[in-house]
Amino acid sequence: MKILLTNDDGYNAPGIVELERVLVSAGHEVWVCAPASQRSTCSHALTLHKDLRVIKVSPRRYHCEGYPADCVLFALSGAIPCPKPDVVVSGINNGYNLSTDLIYSGTVGAAQEAVVRGYKAIAVSTSGAYTDAAEFVAKYIERLTEICPAGCFININVPVNSQGRYKPSVLGNTHYHDTLKGGGEVYQITGVEAPSMDKPYDSNVDYARVTDQSTVALSCVRILPCIDEEGQALLSDLDG
Repeated sequence: MKILLTNDDGYNAPGIVELERVLVSAGHEVWVCAPASQRSTCSHALTLHKDLRVIKVSPRRYHCEGYPADCVLFALSGAIPCPKPDVVVSGINNGYNLSTDLIYSGTVGAAQEAVVRGYKAIAVSTSGAYTDAAEFVAKYIERLTEICPAGCFININVPVNSQGRYKPSVLGNTHYHDTLKGGGEVYQITGVEAPSMDKPYDSNVDYARVTDQSTVALSCVRILPCIDEEGQALLSDLDG
């Protein structure tokens, strides 16, 4: 397959480096166009009315001064000599993208930019299990690309110790406890850190209709099709 990789952690982040390595080892033609530096929580931001540089780092590897969505837009519009990809993969992100975090995620924003340009896309995140996540993507990327309808993307989170278990899930809802710190004209958003999702697998739990959060919390790779009910049905055979 021809695969375009991007992320929001920067082109030299360990997640994208490991994903590129594993996909190339699996025989895929991989191109990278990712931000020059950390761009987390930028959502689907694009840079308008400003020149951006796209720099060649090595064969098939480029970085862009802009946001993740900029990288996808430029790569798919001819700024790099990348052939038309079969799929765009955004990640592997450092930290889960679950529930309402999808709204803020630059990883997801990059996948969405591919979608609006008519490409299939996959967003991938983990809490440090980069090799496990990369191997999961390499193993299933052809099947996931096949069943993902055009105009849609699939969001995957790989927890530590997943041991190959995976499950389609529905979108949960994270409740943040944000507060404002400061006063006058200067403020800062603060809050309580979310609890860890890396909990032991529980064989007594029914995984039939769990949310993305509980799937990851119970050490199952979480696969969320950010698509309609037809797309959900297409993923129904992926329980494993």
